[in-house]
Amino acid sequence: MDGFCLRFLSNEADEDEGLGHAGIETFKDAPYASTARECGQNSSDAGIGKPVIIDFDLLNIPKTDLPARDDFLKAVSQCLNKSNALGEEKSIDFFSHAKGLLENETIKVLRISDANTKGLRGPSEPGNPFHSLVKATGVSNKEEITSGGSFGIGKNAVYAISDLQTVFYSTVYEDGSGGEKFLAQGKSILVSHEDESGEARRATGYWGESGYDPVSEKGCLPEWIEREKRGTSIFAVGFREVDGWEYRMASSLIINFFVAIHRGDMEFNLRGGDIKINSKTIYELFDNDKIIEAAADSNQSDELKYASNLYECITSEETKDKVLDLPMLGRVLVKVLIKEGFPKRLSLIRNGMVITESLEKFG
Repeated sequence: MDGFCLRFLSNEADEDEGLGHAGIETFKDAPYASTARECGQNSSDAGIGKPVIIDFDLLNIPKTDLPARDDFLKAVSQCLNKSNALGEEKSIDFFSHAKGLLENETIKVLRISDANTKGLRGPSEPGNPFHSLVKATGVSNKEEITSGGSFGIGKNAVYAISDLQTVFYSTVYEDGSGGEKFLAQGKSILVSHEDESGEARRATGYWGESGYDPVSEKGCLPEWIEREKRGTSIFAVGFREVDGWEYRMASSLIINFFVAIHRGDMEFNLRGGDIKINSKTIYELFDNDKIIEAAADSNQSDELKYASNLYECITSEETKDKVLDLPMLGRVLVKVLIKEGFPKRLSLIRNGMVITESLEKFG
């Protein structure tokens, strides 16, 4: 890892950036459910085969396996010094905790890794998906017009489950000549601060090659970051582990992707396969006590119940089907199930994911 470093952007205008990053704050109320949904959508949109498979695994890495750990520790300490000088209790608590995490013998990392996807196309230049995900603001990393999530906000969700607000990315993608290329980079979103030499730095820092570039050579990084097969891995470094995190994510995946799961288009494995979500298991998972409890913890009890109703609608023999050709929307399959106790609601599903209950915002 010689030559690789963590470096924060120069702050020539002396802008003051605090912990209240708007993109991260958006997902603070339900960070686990939001991360699962956003990562699931990104991988679904990048699928090249069926099923798209996503694994959510908790790693405990030796502190020596965190690239540029000394750089991270210096940056966190500098941010803590600033917070202490200003007396900002929230920031003091955050950076004191972050410093302790970096000094522990092991560091928790949540790895979100997909398969049967095309990866994030590089190189890291504006307009390419890798650059859009890691370095762009207000820009989507999607390549297809039919992809969900067009404003690039969802990429911030994973930072909300990192007590270091630090995320690493690694990807293998096919280049234009049919070969495969590898890219890896880390990104931290802290607060503006002064470095050791007293130079003003922005809140955002990047780990990788000099010049804020990603690493492109395989075999020179810790094993937990490497990828061999095409696809993308996202790592929440300093993962905030809470009881039942895997069930909070599982409930969100079921709520949002039950159609794709039912069709066999998507599969999910959480915590080393302790929870398997696929076309064979999804029916029973709707009634799983831990899933129901986790949905309540994320304020998604109503959404889980409604997803169960919709699942019955798409699987029941009593459901009535009709194909309509609608202006602007095109060819649409309408499924209607009338049943005692069911809500009078409608949902629009695209690419196997629940999109909305109303077309009002679409004009």
